[in-house]
Amino acid sequence: MKTSLLLRSVQAAKRTPSIKFRGGANSQVTPGRAGGSKGGSTASSSGSGQVLEDFQLPLRFRRQQIDDREIAAINSGGAL
Repeated sequence: MKTSLLLRSVQAAKRTPSIKFRGGANSQVTPGRAGGSKGGSTASSSGSGQVLEDFQLPLRFRRQQIDDREIAAINSGGAL
């Protein structure tokens, strides 16, 4: 009994996590920034520090309009 408990504790000590976090152990998360963009924010920033709004984006990057059938499917929980 004691040997199996000792074996488990040795195996647990050797375990290394498979997830590598980007910031390291001392990084701090700024509130509101952890999940990506804030609730209704539509601005995105490029590497040059310039901020682009939705209407400034090229057509291929703009949001596509959804039709009434898709709205009804979303509001019904996916069942038509």
